[in-house]
Formats: sequence, C-alpha cells, structure tokens
Amino acid sequence: MKLSCNIINDLLPLYVEGLASEDTRKAVEEHLADCSACQKNFEKMRKPVIKTAVESVPLKKVKTALQRQRLKGIALTAVIMLILAVSAIAYLTTPEYLPYSENMFSFSEKEDGTIIVTVNEAISGYDVDGYYDSDDPSVYIYNISVWKYQLGKKSVEQSIVLKPVEAEKVAVFYDPQGEEQIFVYGYNPDPDRGVITLPRLALAYYLIFALVLMMILGLLLLKFRNNRRVKQLLDYIIGIPAAYLLGHLCIKGISTVTYSLTRDLSAIIIVAVLVYCAFLLAVGYMRKGGEKYG
Repeated sequence: MKLSCNIINDLLPLYVEGLASEDTRKAVEEHLADCSACQKNFEKMRKPVIKTAVESVPLKKVKTALQRQRLKGIALTAVIMLILAVSAIAYLTTPEYLPYSENMFSFSEKEDGTIIVTVNEAISGYDVDGYYDSDDPSVYIYNISVWKYQLGKKSVEQSIVLKPVEAEKVAVFYDPQGEEQIFVYGYNPDPDRGVITLPRLALAYYLIFALVLMMILGLLLLKFRNNRRVKQLLDYIIGIPAAYLLGHLCIKGISTVTYSLTRDLSAIIIVAVLVYCAFLLAVGYMRKGGEKYG
C-alpha cells in the first residue's frame, strides 16, 4: 500500500529518531526514494539543532544588563559618599570668628610706618580690609578678622603685616563679624563708632527662588500627569531645584546667614550637582529594576 505524504511526515520523526518498526522504515524509505518534497523534510529533520547559538544571545544580554546595574549601584554609592564627604569638609572648615579678648593682639610699629600685629590666640586664618575714613580722609582704617576651623591646623602668634599708607593717622579695629567692631590700636576717629558687619543674605534669595521654581514645576506635574513624555521631562527638571535645596541643607542647614558668600555658594553648588547625579543614577537604577521584575 502506497502511503501519502501526510502520513510520511507524521512518521518521519519516529524514523529519524530510530523508533520506527522495520516495516515502517521500509515504507518510509520507499516513499522517500520517489518523493523529493518529503526527502527535503527528511533532510531538515536530520540537521542537528545548535542550541548554544540560540541560548547564548539572551544570556549575554542578561549578563550585560546585570553588569550595567552593578556599575550604576557602585556609581550611586560613590556619589552618596562624595556628598557626605563634601558636606563634612564644608562643616569642619566653616570659619568660626573669635570673640575679642583684651590680650588677643600685640602691636609693634616700624619707622617706615609698617605695623606688625601679632595674634596671641590659636587661629586658622585672618582677613584684613583697609580704607580711608569717609568722614576724615586723613585717617586710614584697618579692619582685622581672625577665625579658626573645627578641622585644620591652628597656630599661635601669627603675624599680620599692615603696610604703610599715605595717611596722617591709622586706626586698627577688630571685626568679629556680626558684632560691633572694636578699636584695638592707633588713633580712634570715633569713640562712639558702633559699626557692625552685617551678614550677606544672597543665599536666602537663591533658596526662595529654588522653592518657588519647585512649586511651579510641581503644579505642572499635576497638570500633565497623564502625558507620559512631558511628565518624564518634568521629573528630571524638578530634580534641579530639589538638588539645590538639599545642597543648601547639607552645607548651611536651615540658616541663610553667610559671611563668605563665594565659599558657601560654591560648596552648595558642588553638593547640589552631586545630589542631582545621584538622583539620575537612582532613577535609572529603579527603572531598570522595574522593567526586570515588571
């Protein structure tokens, strides 16, 4: 009896695997000898299936994805450690202006008018500001400030050299920053002086701007919450003022008072940039995790 191609195709798997009976094998072989179509199917079944080529591709993708996630985790940890390090250094190197004491300074004056001011307390640094008195141009005024850090070298008997100026009289005041200036040497142009160096408030303006910007972006997020593309863009943008707020919190806490705007603002911006980098890494890490387990 002559078998049809459909029957032969059903028997071919048994024939290829060597599970067919002797009579079935003979019937299949007789059909293959005369049928080119079934012979082609038979040749396809005889070819070995290379599993490694199929399985290696997704395995490589999984390994690459896991390696990227691991690198992102390491980078995120490194950025967080940098944030903590910069915040700690900024705190430990914040100038602490010394209160005035009677034996704080000693003075000596050379023939050319140079004044040597010796600081008798342990300090980390000092600053000198000089100008002519607006009420009496014949008087030149020096304002001296000294400070120490929580961390860092402090030395006693540092010398401050006040160079000679073209003025009839010289007055030296100590400025403890935020308190009334104290006359310490020379000619006192005004015994009732009572001058106070006020802190700069620019940090407050930056902080308010960041808060207002964050509120506006928050309202836009609510408005476009159903627009996936716009919402994703706003998510990234709102991280900028949020990072600045966290940077300010790390460096200055809740205070906006500063006597060194450049120093404090630079530290805040450095921390803010690191916080934003950490935010981007965290978002990417969580989104990849969501895709993996979603």
